[in-house]
Amino acid sequence: MAPALQEAMVGTLDRHARKKRWCSRSKRWWTPELKDLRKALGKAIRNRRPNGMSRVQEARRELH
Repeated sequence: MAPALQEAMVGTLDRHARKKRWCSRSKRWWTPELKDLRKALGKAIRNRRPNGMSRVQEARRELH
């Protein structure tokens, strides 16, 4: 029963839903390096002191 149901669902989707187009740029843009930079920015924001805004600004610059 499961294969027949799956076949019916795939057939219906193929007829009525728009297909996803993949291109060379269709890949994950969020790299481990960006993840680390985002973590560093969050840490700088949480640990800022009255004169610590320069660390936050530097972390933002690196992320962007």
